[in-house]
Amino acid sequence: MRTSIALLLGVLPLTAGLVGCDTEEGRADKDVKKMLAEVDKANGPGRMTALTKAADYAGQSSVSKVHAKALVGDEELAAARVEAAAANVYAAQIGQLIANLRRMTDSIANASRISANLAKFEPTPAREAINKKIKELNEGEDGQWIAPLASISATSATIDELSKKIADGQAKIKELNDARTAALGEASRLESESNAAQGQPSVDLFKQASGKRKEALDLTSQADVATANLIPLKQDLAMAQAQQELRASAVGRFEAQGKSVDEGWAHVQAAQAGLAEDAQAVVSGDEKTVGSLTKLAADLAKANDEFKNRVDEANKHFELAQAHYSSAATEADKFSKELAQRIGQKPDAPEAAAFKAMQNTFTVGSFNLKKARALQGQAILVARQAELLDAQSKAVDAIGPVLLAAAQQPPAGLVDAQLKEDAKTAMVKANEIFGSTVEILTTVSQAGAAGAGSAKDAKTAAAVELMLTEYVWSQFATATGDTAAAKTHLASAIEARSAAVEAQASFPALPAELALPKATAPTAPGAAPTTAPTASAVW
Repeated sequence: MRTSIALLLGVLPLTAGLVGCDTEEGRADKDVKKMLAEVDKANGPGRMTALTKAADYAGQSSVSKVHAKALVGDEELAAARVEAAAANVYAAQIGQLIANLRRMTDSIANASRISANLAKFEPTPAREAINKKIKELNEGEDGQWIAPLASISATSATIDELSKKIADGQAKIKELNDARTAALGEASRLESESNAAQGQPSVDLFKQASGKRKEALDLTSQADVATANLIPLKQDLAMAQAQQELRASAVGRFEAQGKSVDEGWAHVQAAQAGLAEDAQAVVSGDEKTVGSLTKLAADLAKANDEFKNRVDEANKHFELAQAHYSSAATEADKFSKELAQRIGQKPDAPEAAAFKAMQNTFTVGSFNLKKARALQGQAILVARQAELLDAQSKAVDAIGPVLLAAAQQPPAGLVDAQLKEDAKTAMVKANEIFGSTVEILTTVSQAGAAGAGSAKDAKTAAAVELMLTEYVWSQFATATGDTAAAKTHLASAIEARSAAVEAQASFPALPAELALPKATAPTAPGAAPTTAPTASAVW
């Protein structure tokens, strides 16, 4: 951003020959120059206000306005990307909650199947049948009985495996915490030595102490991650232990049936009631209950609200950036025509070469490329929103029949008839924005003669951006089940790749579908490979 302001402050004096120092435009340009010189001194919110004021300053020349508008667009785009990154944090939370909802759906469905299987065992006088059921619980031989849940021996193995993973995780956490304590102790020692030393040795010791404190912070973060990773393992262990207790209880009940078949059947009925009670607890536990659908619904609602707020804020900044880039492109076109007129009037004049250079700097294509990038970022964010709404809608639809079969009612927060419509609306919007992005990039990449300077750079960069946009659009279509559109956009991405190769563009690391033959795969000089974009990424 500061480089752009410096560029404008350097270019404005060159335009004096166009607008005149003492003309109204010349004086306005001087005012804008002063305003922009103060922009970097402003705070975050003040910076945006100062830039906008400069961009809207009345009477300034086209070249002054085009650059000021572009600066505001850059600032809005940066703000949009910050909000989009924050939205992605909540998107990850929503994705995890949806995954948890699906797991809970499977758990309740399994409990219902177990109950249905238990119902098949009406009283029978045959002790052999009782012994058979006990064996099935212990060893899992009879698939018709044991299919919904693992045998006692299998569950024991699962419990042992989970217990080992938890113990390993706790050992790792202790190791990290011990290392952190050691790093902090070393930092304190180095600081003491730094305080006692003089000159460069003191500075060197202080730097070492700072490094140790950073190491301690990194170890703290690793320990926090490791601690968080233990939570689902402990939940799974608790569930497995509870299931194991249920199996052991069932074995005891079947053994008691050796005395009385009727008494055994009563135990089976008690097991069914227990399953129903467990299902009820999972569904309607209060918001503090771990594994409760009620808590999950509350967490999901909160994450959805935060995500939507961030998306709305990001969209606002994306759209403002697009508007400012459009204004910059309009002013660039006007300025280019003014320069062409001056060059045509005096093609051999000394200033003609400078005017031509400015024509190649302030081009419509370069600002349309910026607008396309703002659209591209917005399209990817809205596509992510559409994917989450679609996934959430399907997860909610899936749990409805399962709860009905278990004679349970879903928490109010999981009943949202609007989800499907919201998902469709977001999909339509994402496709529209992708379409607008592709339209602009196609226009820029297929512009006439490439020329020089920013005109050539914009044309080449647009060819690469067009390829990547079509590829991300294809991924979005795949994620939302539109296989026909996915194939179409992938084909368009491959076609755009060929155009980019012809334009001798430099490429980032490409996904397998877009990989180039080694002989025709140029890379940016000194540029490290980048990961290919996905529909879940936010630019």
